[in-house]
Amino acid sequence: MGIMGITVAGDLPQRPESEMPGIAATPPARVVGELVAAALGPVECYSNGLRIVVSVWSRQPGVAQQLFQQLTHGGAGGARVGFRFGEGATVWHPRSTAAATRSDEPVPGLELEGGRASETRLDLQFWLTPLPAADLACVVDLPGHGLPDAQLLISGGALLEGSRRAEPVWS
Repeated sequence: MGIMGITVAGDLPQRPESEMPGIAATPPARVVGELVAAALGPVECYSNGLRIVVSVWSRQPGVAQQLFQQLTHGGAGGARVGFRFGEGATVWHPRSTAAATRSDEPVPGLELEGGRASETRLDLQFWLTPLPAADLACVVDLPGHGLPDAQLLISGGALLEGSRRAEPVWS
């Protein structure tokens, strides 16, 4: 089961196709509940944003596919994934409820670039822009599965350093 290209917040600056990303040097970020677990895959850092893979595992067969449907198409259950920029805005998928804390802050954009699900695991690949200036929290909210508002933290310094390692494919 797979999905491609769902944009949450209007026209976003796209991932530079001619840029090799830097990888953020971050410790493993995971949270384990009784029924489900969530983790971040490698964080690819570009000059203008991030590509992040969020994975969810389930003890019960079939639940990952149900969550995949909720997270990619909305619907009952309240499952969602969000990204919180420092103390500022949070952008959610599938429901966009981004709100900047100051009028001069840009509202972050989020696009679901793709994903897949099996009986017990799902992977969602997100494009997030702009590049955060501070720490970033991935919030996995699966209230019906014993994992409400679980936060996976990523150091803003690691993101900045990763973006510095991004380089053009050809110069």
